Amino acid sequence: MNKNMRIWIIGVCVALVIIIVAAAASMNRNSGSQEQTGTTSESGVTEDPNAPSSSVSGADNSSMNGSGDTSMADSHMDHSSHGGQASGNGDNLSRYLTEQDSIMMNMMEDMMIREKSGSADIDFLKGMIPHHEAAIKMSESYLNYGGEVSDLETLAQDIITAQKKELTEMNDLVKKYEKEGKKSQENEDAYLAKYSGMFSDDSMSHHINPSGVDNIDQAFAEGMIMHHQMAVDMARDILDYSEQEEVKKLAQDIIDVQEKEIEQMQKLIQK
Repeated sequence: MNKNMRIWIIGVCVALVIIIVAAAASMNRNSGSQEQTGTTSESGVTEDPNAPSSSVSGADNSSMNGSGDTSMADSHMDHSSHGGQASGNGDNLSRYLTEQDSIMMNMMEDMMIREKSGSADIDFLKGMIPHHEAAIKMSESYLNYGGEVSDLETLAQDIITAQKKELTEMNDLVKKYEKEGKKSQENEDAYLAKYSGMFSDDSMSHHINPSGVDNIDQAFAEGMIMHHQMAVDMARDILDYSEQEEVKKLAQDIIDVQEKEIEQMQKLIQK
């Protein structure tokens, strides 16, 4: 091997050593950078690129949003702990009133006379049937939501029992009178003129819209007072035009019973 060849080989070896040293230094710098990145990620500011994205995202969201979420949770807990009962009662009352409104609106829709029967008695019965059905639903709703006045709960149960019985009677009478076919156009027109007056805006407000109530007991009592008053008004009207003794007796019973219940409910909510 000549001198030039030896020099060339030595030069190549030196170059290789330099390359290896440079590569090692570069690897050390990258390792240090990765360690710094991982440390920063643990602080919740920078993500670790080697960590699974979903895990990092969840950790970061928990860390970065923790303050806001805790504040919202604390606020919710404040309502539950400090004003929970009042808030819960208010929500319960709101749901109850919404349910009562739905019952009443459906009732008024069902009570509309869309086709004359030719008989004031049949018209009265067909109007009173959905009215009774609504009273039963209102009472059942009150019992489901649970008030605090035991006398009102007893009254609600009495209403359910009595009006279910009257419903059966009225449905039977409608079938009977329709089969008999007895008609009086004059009496029907006169009765319906009064009956339709109950569906005016002023009358609707008088009969179905309790306002300013503070609790479910008061809401039920005031709503049922207005509902009963509507039944009493209907019963008084039919007495002037009925040609059926059974209807006259039913109407008078409604007046007698429901006027007493109105008085009873008024006393209960004034206590």
